[in-house]
Amino acid sequence: MDSLKIIIHAGIHKTGSTFVQKNLIQNKRMLKSHGIMVMHHARLKKTPIWSVLSRDNSSKKKRAKAMDCLSRTLEQLSRTSPDPTTNQRILLLTHESIFGELRQGFSGSTFVKTSENQPGYYRYARQRVERLIRLLQECHQASPYAQAARLSIEVLYFERDVNAFLRSIYNQMIKGGKLAVGALSENDFVRSSDVSFLGKPMRDSLELLKSE
Repeated sequence: MDSLKIIIHAGIHKTGSTFVQKNLIQNKRMLKSHGIMVMHHARLKKTPIWSVLSRDNSSKKKRAKAMDCLSRTLEQLSRTSPDPTTNQRILLLTHESIFGELRQGFSGSTFVKTSENQPGYYRYARQRVERLIRLLQECHQASPYAQAARLSIEVLYFERDVNAFLRSIYNQMIKGGKLAVGALSENDFVRSSDVSFLGKPMRDSLELLKSE
């Protein structure tokens, strides 16, 4: 029996995700020849899958659209040949904001418009991944193209030194015009950022998904 592996590459921000994604896009034909299909960051965020991922109260209509989107993607994947050595097909979902938007980490942010309205970098990482995994499992059970394949799901992300992470974010926000030069010093930005959910707390939280 063929197997289906879904890899969720969740960044995090400032860990080289853009470089990884560019290389995946450039090599998509070669990857496809090995049974690997990539739903990259620009495409993923435009799909209804993102609505389900980022909101804990998605409507039935949005959920149905997300299921349809995933089902069509799995249909495309089913038409590729599995990797000859593993007899496996892989769907790779990649976006550095799967765990949460950067703006949610800064305690002075006024941009948060969803129910995830408490500050803290990746505060809602586990809840967001839970919603995505639940959607993937439901689609696997319902999809005639995937039912016969054994399903496994893997969450992949990279970490970075917290201080370097925050200073890199500060520079990005200045360059992107999201923070006016002089409005807040780099050190004040670092002190104003809630990093209490990074590192071990996030690893421990995500580890709970294995037992659910």
